[in-house]
Amino acid sequence: MQIRQKGGQLSYGSAYKLFFVGWVCGWALLIIPLSLVMVIMTAGGGTTIVNGEAYSGPGATLAMLPMIIFFPVFLAIHGLIAAAAMTAGIWLYRRVRPITVSGSEDVF
Repeated sequence: MQIRQKGGQLSYGSAYKLFFVGWVCGWALLIIPLSLVMVIMTAGGGTTIVNGEAYSGPGATLAMLPMIIFFPVFLAIHGLIAAAAMTAGIWLYRRVRPITVSGSEDVF
């Protein structure tokens, strides 16, 4: 990922990329292990209730399939909206005070 600046200020596109990647990675690191634990517990013989119906065994794991499939879609849409809101916040803040970006040539 390339972070760009214009006149010493972070560009909106770069800020958006940072927010989107941070938001998606943060939520993925939180939700993926929890989802895996739920699937493993259910596949191991537990019972789950989906829309008022009790499922157990392999059927319960298949009942969770929509959650597993739609999670990445939900996460991407959630990341787009959240990153847009945070970038709008930076835009508003930058109208009052500048956000300067400084860096050194010495990176690792």
